[in-house]
Amino acid sequence: MEGLFVYIYIMTIKKRILFCTESAHIKSGYGNYTKSILERLFATNKYDIAELSCYRTTSQAKDFPWKIYPNAVEKNDARFAQYNSSPSNSFGQWRFDVAVAHFKPDIVIDFRDIFMASFQRTSVFRNKFHWILAPTIDSFPVKHEWLDLMLNCDTLLTHTEWAKNTIEELYNIKCKGIVKDSINTNIFKPLNKISCRQSLGLDLDAFIIGSVMRNQKRKLIPDLFKIISNINHNTKTPTYLYLHSSYPETIGWDIPDLLLEHNIYDKVLFTYLCKNCKHWLPMKWKGAHAICPKCSNKQMILANVAHGIEDKDLAKIYNTFDLYIQYAICEGFGIPPLEAASCGIPFLTVDHGAMAELSDDLGGQKIPVASVFRDHDHNSDRVHPNNNICIDLIKQFQNLSISQKTQLSENLRIKTINKHSWDYTAKAFEDIIDNISATDASRWSSIPEEHFNQIDKTAKQTTNNREFIYNIVDNILEAPELKSSFFIQQVIMGLDNGYIISDKSVSPYKQQDALKTLEVWFNNKVTLNKFLDNPSAIVANDFLNY
Repeated sequence: MEGLFVYIYIMTIKKRILFCTESAHIKSGYGNYTKSILERLFATNKYDIAELSCYRTTSQAKDFPWKIYPNAVEKNDARFAQYNSSPSNSFGQWRFDVAVAHFKPDIVIDFRDIFMASFQRTSVFRNKFHWILAPTIDSFPVKHEWLDLMLNCDTLLTHTEWAKNTIEELYNIKCKGIVKDSINTNIFKPLNKISCRQSLGLDLDAFIIGSVMRNQKRKLIPDLFKIISNINHNTKTPTYLYLHSSYPETIGWDIPDLLLEHNIYDKVLFTYLCKNCKHWLPMKWKGAHAICPKCSNKQMILANVAHGIEDKDLAKIYNTFDLYIQYAICEGFGIPPLEAASCGIPFLTVDHGAMAELSDDLGGQKIPVASVFRDHDHNSDRVHPNNNICIDLIKQFQNLSISQKTQLSENLRIKTINKHSWDYTAKAFEDIIDNISATDASRWSSIPEEHFNQIDKTAKQTTNNREFIYNIVDNILEAPELKSSFFIQQVIMGLDNGYIISDKSVSPYKQQDALKTLEVWFNNKVTLNKFLDNPSAIVANDFLNY
């Protein structure tokens, strides 16, 4: 009987899962992914769930039932300078280990862009949790730093079959599953186009091409403007681009300059949202700020991830489109074409990677690649689609009969419902989590401070940089698993070269500089081990008690 009681006790212990996310409350692809997956996993009542919510501050109202650790701080916060000192802090680096020490997860899951998770590889507590990476991969080859993450996580997942197959073929790394992006097909559904256009004051006779995307360098907004200009010069049917995008962006396209260049100020529509009264409507370019026709305040901005419209309103916008186009040099998945297809809107996308897979999956039209080029920022191959063929495909679609367009619309809707559901994606995560063996809670026992005090912190001098660093990692940091990490290999390479490149500057790098770098990691280990037993050891803990 005693054995049975032990078995029942073990079965009732919930696995503790920490998700590292953008934030479930924001209007972005990752935001929707987070909200949709965590809601479903939380509803099973099988797990204790926490979210390291990277774009949330403590001033944001808590709107979900699971544990949340806000990562961001307001500009007037005394900690903003520290938060802003490293780009990785906005992805969670500065609070990850503290949140881990507080929550003590069995499993850590990150399904964002892979570079956002790099700090998790060198976590002080890396050997205490099962690490699941499910990155969006948009192109190959991948950086060696990212390859190191994929090789050293415990479970690697992908968002597409294309990414899974390419990773396994190129790098011989086993991917253990696919967790596709999905949508709510009950919200993104076909609506009456005439009614939608009338309610939004849009031309009933115009041909509207839609595109929903953030204003980022990899999105081909200049090409879309060029295409719209070309079509309007060569057809009698008034043709508009409805660009649901943001402006201004730190590293985004200069939209007003592009509109002026192509003389299409009256041919492009944007979604303006009032920050004061939340009224929204499509408008031609009115600048970065416009006067709200409802409350008369100059508080209208282009809708963005921080100030976005509701999904039901976005679905209404999709239903004003005749055709959707996804135009980018790469995509890790591409949610908007899926949303458009669910609304029965035919779509064009680029014949590359995840975009091509989604087109084949649902029955979209692929635009051939005109050229392949190497991207400077990520050292990956990107593609540029053929603009002339894109224009031809748009014209071909315009010439389809009403019955052909209707049949295409119905097929898209059916395939989306059958192949893309958040329930399927959440179930894939659930199966993977349930197949991970439970771990012994004693792994979270702290290392006594006396142990750290007894360590000989004298770095043995040697002219061999690798030997010098490995000795510190083994005998002072006591983290031999770090030796294969990109972080440690970069330290060694910096010493061998005599310099490091950071923030686009070249700085001398000597053994004393490396010691300072590793000293930070060691001090974090000492402090965070105290925190395992005494949470009050971390003074600034408002985000822990959120």
